[in-house]
Amino acid sequence: MLHIGQTIKKIAQSRKLRVKDLQAVINRERKAVYRTIYNVDSIESDVLINLSQLLHTNLFSLFRQHPVIRNLPDPDIDELREIVKQQQRELEEKDALLMEKIRRIEELEEMKKFYQEKLADKQTRSKGKKKQ
Repeated sequence: MLHIGQTIKKIAQSRKLRVKDLQAVINRERKAVYRTIYNVDSIESDVLINLSQLLHTNLFSLFRQHPVIRNLPDPDIDELREIVKQQQRELEEKDALLMEKIRRIEELEEMKKFYQEKLADKQTRSKGKKKQ
């Protein structure tokens, strides 16, 4: 389970922020930082917004890890999945067309080789008749 207070504390420490910096966000005394931020497992959304800004971290995204939320449908993600599926289908179609064109090029190269050999053979016979 996500303990948002401890998570905020870790992020703040990694950013080298002091309690005084967080104190300004909640507009209360130093002890309140521990009481209303570090030692809580839930937090008011307006405080979370301000802390997100201070920490340069979307703290709301951390809640996606919660088991209940993780299993909920997300319209944005569902839409992106559909876009990815459509693009995969389009790529498969284009790949099939490309493979068909490659096959056709190989056929044409074989035909070219056949007619070049036939022309070379005809020219050789033609030279042979002129010498006689």
